Amino acid sequence: MEIERQNTEPYDEKKVMESIAKQGKCAILAHLKHLKEHNEFGYLKEAMDYLVTKGIRIRPGDLMGTSCVKKVSRDRKTHSTPL
Repeated sequence: MEIERQNTEPYDEKKVMESIAKQGKCAILAHLKHLKEHNEFGYLKEAMDYLVTKGIRIRPGDLMGTSCVKKVSRDRKTHSTPL
């Protein structure tokens, strides 16, 4: 077995949010919930700060809801191609 070393960039929440924000509110909420569930509160604050600078409003209550989960499930049933 051979081990290959790769140079990688450190995790950058701002870059992650730039990508996720393009995918819409449900993707944003899923990412924020993921950070919260894994107690990544530093990254969660960075993500929220990014959203504020871009004028994207996320209410604290949005992190508690499941409307996006239901919407994604419903969309998958109506589309034959992967989302």
